[in-house]
Amino acid sequence: MQKYMTLRLFAPHKTKIRLEFYPVNPHTTSPLWDDWHSYPIILRIYLQDAETLLLPYFKRIFPCQDPYHQETQHTFDFCSFNWIHKTDWEILIQHIQNDMPKQTRANRHFYTLFLIWLSKALQYTDVIMVEGNL
Repeated sequence: MQKYMTLRLFAPHKTKIRLEFYPVNPHTTSPLWDDWHSYPIILRIYLQDAETLLLPYFKRIFPCQDPYHQETQHTFDFCSFNWIHKTDWEILIQHIQNDMPKQTRANRHFYTLFLIWLSKALQYTDVIMVEGNL
């Protein structure tokens, strides 16, 4: 049974629009629904937090290449699937870590929890699919 971990800083509790982070089963080459619903803890981040805290970092790693279909993903898409390979996540992680000293205490806490979840997920897989429901 999957559980959800929610990170929330600015997003109102009534917000329904979110991103969900799904580590993909590492034993697949053509993922199906079950393959990105195999990890026990799915991360949820609601729109205001995603736009404010994560979108600037996603903009730094896009365009990136879909690890399964080798197609270029030109921009991060809040309305669909974003297949992100470990090498791109590592770049995003490095950008966040470099910016941490400039962040507020609340932002640092959010990013620290995000990076802990991300580092554990990347021990499980090389691809994390981020789905938006905008």
